[in-house]
Amino acid sequence: MSGVKTEFVESPTIVRSIKVTFLLQGALIATAYSLLYGRLVPGLVEDWYTIPTYSYGFLVPGVAGYLVWQKRDRLKNLPISTSYWGILTLVFALLFFLVAQVITDSFMMRVSMVLAIAALIQATLGNRFLKELGFPIFYLALMIPVPYVLVNKIVNFLMFFDAKHAATILQLFSIPVYLDSNFLHLPNITLEVADVCSGISSLFALFVLGVFYSSLLPLPAGLKVLLTASTVPLAVIANLIRIIVTVGLVYYIGPVVLQSLIHKLHGTFNFLLSFVFLIALAEFLRKKFAATAAVQRDLVSSPAAYGTVSPRRLSWHPTVLSSLILTIGIWLSAALDNPLNTSKGINLANVPASFGPFRPAGAKVWADPYHDPIAEQATTRFYTTAEGVPIELFVGYRGDSTRGERLQSPKLVLPAKWSYLWITSTQLQINGSEPIEANWMLTQTAGARRLVLYWYQFEGGTFTGELYYRFAVLKERLAGRSAGMLVVRIATPVLESDSSVEQAQIRLKNLALRVQQELDRIIHVKRGYP
Repeated sequence: MSGVKTEFVESPTIVRSIKVTFLLQGALIATAYSLLYGRLVPGLVEDWYTIPTYSYGFLVPGVAGYLVWQKRDRLKNLPISTSYWGILTLVFALLFFLVAQVITDSFMMRVSMVLAIAALIQATLGNRFLKELGFPIFYLALMIPVPYVLVNKIVNFLMFFDAKHAATILQLFSIPVYLDSNFLHLPNITLEVADVCSGISSLFALFVLGVFYSSLLPLPAGLKVLLTASTVPLAVIANLIRIIVTVGLVYYIGPVVLQSLIHKLHGTFNFLLSFVFLIALAEFLRKKFAATAAVQRDLVSSPAAYGTVSPRRLSWHPTVLSSLILTIGIWLSAALDNPLNTSKGINLANVPASFGPFRPAGAKVWADPYHDPIAEQATTRFYTTAEGVPIELFVGYRGDSTRGERLQSPKLVLPAKWSYLWITSTQLQINGSEPIEANWMLTQTAGARRLVLYWYQFEGGTFTGELYYRFAVLKERLAGRSAGMLVVRIATPVLESDSSVEQAQIRLKNLALRVQQELDRIIHVKRGYP
């Protein structure tokens, strides 16, 4: 009859044999998985420890483990059935990992690491286990730091968003404030809404907490998603309130407020305030919709929903096949780390000390020149125009990106206390010369602005951004070469005497074309061309 639950009673010897088999298969897969993905863990932990924006990552694996432990009784009743769809997913995860390794994209490699866990569960335990453990696996993926290129865009947006709206609200309270970009000018002081004031750390931490917190509430799935999504505007509002309060206190009390404990602990204040907002919203939703959610939960919480309890035996076929795929991945990964063909280095000392009318400056023009610690070779030169205007030239080179490091992007890494106002792409060409694909970037700090022109360069030409950099590296590696790459960054101040930014652009254009031609010659000499 359909209502009868069939149970299989097995002897202690059989049960013990099944447990031993289970442990052996688990150890085999865990060993292969650790050999392939284990090297990603130190870098992941280092990001959590050294970058405050990602510090929430320390808590995520523990919370994910707790979510699995909560489901232990339901998992015990699930039948084990293998799925070869999991094998296909594992192959995809492995290919994803290898491509990410070639282009040295740590984010993609870490995504592959979590995707492989889901694939192994599906292949060896079945679709029901994957469905039951889907949310803990998704939560585990939140430990992966968001790519910095995206973080940089969010931070830049929040800086200007908060400054603009803070100025508007402060003026409503009759506080005289003048907005200039992300600077708030008061009668007694000028305040900058810098990147550390953007509230990005609190936003990420609140989102990760909100995902977990909403999962514990007796709410329909749609409202849980809504509550989780609300963490973003709540964090932004909390940070805006903090900025408004801080600026108001500075106006009425004085700059001493900036030395207070409240200001120094701005991140903690943001997080606590936004968490209070989240709890208040969650309580409102819980009281209004908890009854509906309780009915839905009762429909799926009964153990009978899982049907017949069958013998829990693991098949060796998916276990061996999964381990074999991981082993192939280990071998391919090691081969990619040691390319057969490596490029010869170049000598950046050959970069000329002068370019036509651009003469060498006697010393460093400013105290915060650009640098890239990832570069194998780097040179920084200061020049002056015929009118005496300074220009900084930085050239960095890296010939091997197989160890998971690429040249830094001048857009993502700025000198301390500098931020960018805008970035736009351009193509520079004079008298039929080879065009330069580059980016203009206007940067600023308190009381100063610099115009920056930057591009990447290799034997195949020039390009502008991180995505093109990845494609160039992939193309070189597929051709059996180690992709030697240059990054070129030229900067000049935007002077008060300049009628517009275009005058600074003219200075940089003239130098850029000479630099690009010289670097192209150096690259060809490296390749052994005449």
